[in-house]
Order: sequence, then structure tokens, then C-alpha cells
Amino acid sequence: MAEVLPLSLDSDKTAVFEVFPAPGARAAATASLVTRLRDETIPEATKATELTGLVTGTNAIFVDLDDRIADRLALFIGLVVLVALVILGAVFRSIAIPIKAALFDILTVLATYGVLVAFLTFGWGRSWIGIPENIPILSLLAPVCFAVLFGLSNDYEVYLVARMREELDNGASPAEAVRRGHGGGSRIVIAAALIMVFVFASYMFQPGAPVKQFGFGMAAAILIDAFITRMVMVPAVMHIGGAAMWWPGRRDPKATNPVPEAAARPST
Repeated sequence: MAEVLPLSLDSDKTAVFEVFPAPGARAAATASLVTRLRDETIPEATKATELTGLVTGTNAIFVDLDDRIADRLALFIGLVVLVALVILGAVFRSIAIPIKAALFDILTVLATYGVLVAFLTFGWGRSWIGIPENIPILSLLAPVCFAVLFGLSNDYEVYLVARMREELDNGASPAEAVRRGHGGGSRIVIAAALIMVFVFASYMFQPGAPVKQFGFGMAAAILIDAFITRMVMVPAVMHIGGAAMWWPGRRDPKATNPVPEAAARPST
């Protein structure tokens, strides 16, 4: 402990004293201290008495928030993914495309979490954006980054795959539709992604560690999503999957653009 203030009594005879941890307010060791006080120190000190010991304050609130987020993060992600599956399935009338999109979005989010941990916990890039070493990653970044990135990722997905669908409906083969659609839509996706990268990167120059962390995380996430997931993985899987990616809603191109009967008969 760095400092313990003298005990004070409230009007209802509640004893209150403040404890200032040595590692700092937002250090990981401070969160462990809160848990240890609640689970070990206070129960042992109040054992065989009528006293009730509680731990509160800013640090304790953040610990409780971390626990609440950890308990509900999987449910939150599952609901968002389920809604995206239903919407994309209805738009493209396909089973494989929404499943592929959801899997790629989750992989991108996990890669983003990995970059955040590598740079902000292992210390690879913490000094680059001016975040002190004793400040951990804000737990609220996990659901917030997931929600924002999932929305942006599906925007890029819809634009690229819709361009491929247009080419397919115009009579191109599945492989040719992927090539043309990706070629026509990639510039727009990259331009939109770069704009968002610069917007979020500007947050890293603002005061406050949470703002810097959010800006860094979102800038890294969009770079990963736009240049690796959408430019490489999506067209590769769409090309390998071929016509099966559009099942069951895809109609045959010949049925979409039927050859006129007069043109189909050989001239005499």
C-alpha cells in the first residue's frame, strides 16, 4: 500500500477508510488487490464478528465492470452474429456467404484483440502513443470495438459481394464474377477504409488513455479487415467455393439473361 488514510465514522456508524495502492489506480495489480481484499482479507478479518466489510471506489467499480463484461461478452457477440447471419442470408439468399462473413468478422476481431494485447500489454508500441506502462487495456474496448468493427466489416462485405452478385446475374461465371466484382469494388472499399483509419488514428493524439486505446484498436482493426480479410480472404474463399457459395438462391445466369428465341434459332 502506498497510503492508508485514518479511519472516519459516518453518522450511521459506518467506518470508512481510503486505501491508495502503490502500483497506481489502473494497474493490473490494483485489480488483483481489490479481489484479494474481497475474497480473502476482509472475510478473514470479520470472521466470528457481526461486522460487514465492503470494498468500493473507482477501482472496485472497474473490477465489477470487467467481471460483468466478461460474463456477457459471449452472449453479446452471439446475438450480433446471429442478427448478421439472418440479414445477410436474406439479402444474398445464400447460406455459405453469411456464414463466411461471420467467421471472417470474428477472426478479424480476434486478430484485433491480439494486436491490442501485443502493443498495449506486452509494451511493443505503448510508448508510441503515450500510454503509461501501469495502465491496462480498458475492458469496455472488447464489446465496443467488436460492435463498431462488425458493422464496418459487414458494410465492406456487402459492397464487395453485391458487386460480385451483379456480375453473376449479368452472365459471368462464378470465378469471373469474383474477379470482376472484386476488381470493381476494391478501390471503393480501400478508400473508405483509409478514411476511417485516419479518423480513428487521430484519437491517438488526444489526451486520455481510453481514447488512445480505442483509436489505436479501431485503426488496427480496419487495416486488418480491409487489406487482409476483404482484399485477400474474401475473394479467395468466394473463388474456391464457386457456385456453391450462392446456393440456394442463385439462379442460373442463362435464366437471368435468357437468349431470345429468334437469336437462338440458326439463320437460314
